Amino acid sequence: MKVLMATQGIPNEKTPMYGIHQFEYAKALKEAGIDVYMVSLDLRSIRRWRKWGYSEGEYKGIRYYNISVPLGNFNELTQMKYGSLALKKYLPQILDRESGTNILHSHFLNHSYPFVKVIKENEIDLPIIISEHSSHVNKEDMKDISKEKRIIGDYVYHNCDKLIVGSPYFKNIMEKNFGVVPVVSPTVVDTNSFTLKNYNFDENSFHVVSTGNLIKDKGHFEVIEAFTDVFKDKNATLKIFGQGPERENLLKLIQKNGMEDKIFLMGHKSLDEINEEYNRSDLFILASRHETYGKVYIEAMNCGLPVITVNNGGSEHFIREFNGVIAEKNNALDLANKLKLMYNGIKGFNKLEIREYVDLNFSKEASVKDLLKIYSAVSKGVKNV
Repeated sequence: MKVLMATQGIPNEKTPMYGIHQFEYAKALKEAGIDVYMVSLDLRSIRRWRKWGYSEGEYKGIRYYNISVPLGNFNELTQMKYGSLALKKYLPQILDRESGTNILHSHFLNHSYPFVKVIKENEIDLPIIISEHSSHVNKEDMKDISKEKRIIGDYVYHNCDKLIVGSPYFKNIMEKNFGVVPVVSPTVVDTNSFTLKNYNFDENSFHVVSTGNLIKDKGHFEVIEAFTDVFKDKNATLKIFGQGPERENLLKLIQKNGMEDKIFLMGHKSLDEINEEYNRSDLFILASRHETYGKVYIEAMNCGLPVITVNNGGSEHFIREFNGVIAEKNNALDLANKLKLMYNGIKGFNKLEIREYVDLNFSKEASVKDLLKIYSAVSKGVKNV
């Protein structure tokens, strides 16, 4: 089988995280023996300096074709229009060169639109699979989705052969809002970068860890308030990995609560550094208000950590009694109650059991195995798996 993985960019040394999500999929497929390559349509603004036009190469063993057009200052629909024109010029040539391509797999509605449009309008015989991860369309009320995204999503979702989402809740949302019936499949997570090394919990102190962009939607403010309420006078720490526009406001809240010696904003760190901290910790917490899957919870659980999440539409479906609890969204008091519950009962959790649950159901290997079943069915003309 040969797979074209569509993306909005190719990671490199200057921007190692740009397009990393799709690259992780491509890497996992290659490790499973699949012939995979990436086609990138980079529509970022002119301020994001890079080589413009067409280029090709290889990144960490994955060959790629990159089309770069600076359109960042245009609205979404205009970007889709001109992005499609740029892709139309190159995609048929790439497919001729990569003869025998069986599947096009794209991610996120905006990045997928030009690929879907070019394939459909040029009557290219290539099945299209879309994985949707965007919290912008994971909304209970259709009115909370922007008009442009409703237009783009309606076109993309109704012109692909199979739509994949990461949770049962998200599946129901997509069916209600867009009239499509996705298949639920676990998102590919590089669980091999997160390993269980410490099988015990700390006897003398309590270490809580969190990972997420420092934005309001991730719920860090509520977590800090809850942690302060529970651990003000206890031997405990909270370390938050991530960077973002709310950093200064979060620091002010930490100082206001007098928790500078207990709560630490760690910034961006390597996966190895985060993995080491997970193995020094007792509990993972993230009160993110909207998730389409929740890969950071999976990464933490692969290190054996029990987790606290909230009813955010993505992460609840993999929480069980033996691996964590679910708190109410936007509720610092309920988060505090759940922190107390976990603190008092932490020795009742088994790190190895938590890690084995992830390995069986949500590891990279388990996710790819499920994905290949979808590929095989769609390549044979089956549109409902």
